[in-house]
Amino acid sequence: TSMPEWLEYPVKTPADLQRVLDEHFDPEALESRYPPEWEEQTRQASEQDSVPLVDGGCYYNTLRNLSGPEVASYMFYDAPQLVEELFERINFFCLEGLKRATALIKIDLIGYGEDIAFKTGPLISPTMFRKFILPRHRKFMDLAHELGIHLCWYDSDGDVRQLIPSYLEVGINGVAPCEVAANMSAPELRREFGRELRMAGAIDKREIA
Repeated sequence: TSMPEWLEYPVKTPADLQRVLDEHFDPEALESRYPPEWEEQTRQASEQDSVPLVDGGCYYNTLRNLSGPEVASYMFYDAPQLVEELFERINFFCLEGLKRATALIKIDLIGYGEDIAFKTGPLISPTMFRKFILPRHRKFMDLAHELGIHLCWYDSDGDVRQLIPSYLEVGINGVAPCEVAANMSAPELRREFGRELRMAGAIDKREIA
């Protein structure tokens, strides 16, 4: 009924992050990520009443889940090359997933699950977002657009208003859940960013609770 908590995180040092890269993010192990029945299951899923979505990449969210927000913040300064390598490998796997999925079925939507903000703003600065993450978003969205996919669902709690101009710049055009507790007011967002920004949510979950 509340936010999850961890006893400890697997990544505490740059050496830990390098170990995780070697063990879990090896591009040479790409094929092992796809079980033999993957193509058939993908085709079957597309025949159901659903909205096929491909993951565009969870960059900050992956780093934070590995190390916690405090160590993640230090990693951007203390081990920027490793952070870049992590994000580059995530980007590689997601691009491959997009190519393979669109070769089999029609994809309707690109999805991002970042949780990159808290109540009053992003957990990393807009400048750092543009340096470390936006180039990967741009590369992925360029391919998505080439493949005829133009709708996005960018999922993050908190106040992401400082990042929305960067989203729109590369074609990420949908945000959710527009968290009311973080002053993500749908009418204000519409006035500021126009109709190019799609929104989902904007319901005060505290009232529902």
